[in-house]
Amino acid sequence: MTVTRIEEARDMKAMGWPLDTPVVDGVMSKGTTMHFKAIVKAHAAFENARNEYVFGPRAESVGKWKLLRRRLVDLDQISAKAGDFALAQRGGDDHSVEVIAQIVIRIAEFIRFWHEAIEIVEGGEPLKISAGDVPKVFDED
Repeated sequence: MTVTRIEEARDMKAMGWPLDTPVVDGVMSKGTTMHFKAIVKAHAAFENARNEYVFGPRAESVGKWKLLRRRLVDLDQISAKAGDFALAQRGGDDHSVEVIAQIVIRIAEFIRFWHEAIEIVEGGEPLKISAGDVPKVFDED
């Protein structure tokens, strides 16, 4: 990871990472690639469901709410499988599993945020979320 923004430095510091971590180019294994693609696909499906719930023609419908919850559960399960894969491969020859391990760490915060948001809404409380409130999973660049 290359630190290019103060937010990235804060995230790395919070996780206990050194801020002078070298950038390494490498090839991801088939297993790492499979889990990476699954996480990206599940994250996109959740974001699409969220957008449909907020902006779609059936915005705020019960059906779209249930879809949103299902997509979050799917993302959580896929992330857990990827985490299990990374743990099983730890210490082996496949160093590309570090990519999955770091994404699982970042996505856990994202999933926790949305689980808590859903609990608030289902508890009958109003909820306002700004773009900056949602933990990032992937960097823009």
